[in-house]
Amino acid sequence: MASSYLDGYGSSASEKSISLCETPLTPQTSTESSNPVTEILQLLQRRLSGISIGEEEPWIEWKLNPSAYDELIHIIKQDERLCSYFEAEVRFDYSPTTNKFAVRMPSESHDVFLRRVDKDIGEQLDYMAAKAKDAEEKSFLKTIMSKGSTDIPLIHHGQKLGKRSPDGQFARERANFPAVVIEMAYSHKNLPEIADEYILRSRGRTKCVIGLDVYYGKSPVNKTARLSKWAAESFVHNGQEGVWAALRVDKQEFRYKDGTPNNSPAAGLRIGLEDFAIGDMPTSLLGKEIFISAATLAGYLDWTEETTPGEVIWSEREEGLLLGKPKQ
Repeated sequence: MASSYLDGYGSSASEKSISLCETPLTPQTSTESSNPVTEILQLLQRRLSGISIGEEEPWIEWKLNPSAYDELIHIIKQDERLCSYFEAEVRFDYSPTTNKFAVRMPSESHDVFLRRVDKDIGEQLDYMAAKAKDAEEKSFLKTIMSKGSTDIPLIHHGQKLGKRSPDGQFARERANFPAVVIEMAYSHKNLPEIADEYILRSRGRTKCVIGLDVYYGKSPVNKTARLSKWAAESFVHNGQEGVWAALRVDKQEFRYKDGTPNNSPAAGLRIGLEDFAIGDMPTSLLGKEIFISAATLAGYLDWTEETTPGEVIWSEREEGLLLGKPKQ
């Protein structure tokens, strides 16, 4: 029964989600609005029209109760053009337990950085599969895949009422929930609360949440980048099974303020292969892990920040052809 499944405080995980860490990686604030539905619609219409007002935050959040959320979705569906844009291009999160609606718009540098991390994890899994000593190990490793920003449903009182659109995730084939979730940290984005919800709402099927706290924008003064990790931990209380989100790594710096990397061989992103298990893990893989050193993470971030999109430079002849001018 859902009501007998407990969270880390002995409360029903189907009734509420409690943040297990009081201090977020970056300061949490919320956009307070007398009419959040109107503000959200204005933002969506502005983006649909290609209108930009300065540099918008990659995470914009409103307090929105379930009835207001239903109203928002109803209005969007009445506008065919807006609805098509919303469903195809807008990444958003809605949590009915925290009453928070957020629109995501990751910066290009953060997105590229995450893809480098994602690629590294995938390559390590492929390497392990290639070196597997038997078919059981190979089969286990080959069923782990990246699912990018695919939406994750949030279960509330037995119903799928909310969702999250993570920055990155890895899951086993045919799994209903990702085993590992990766999220970037921004101001307004409470990562401890989000990690808590991923783990509790999946009943511990999401076993690991990685938080990457990287300064938004290029700063010549502060280049600090941090890593945090939450892990699902089971417990039994008065005969009832439960799960809670345990903070395992707390804001470990992989790049220091002056831009130098953390060269400690022990520092970095670690994901145990058991985090991908669904009760069927080969015992020979216990204790093995994915590891990306802090220095490697810093290198990925440096490369991302130093890389700029290429420009197409047209010759006079090419411009003439482009504009349909006759040859001279």
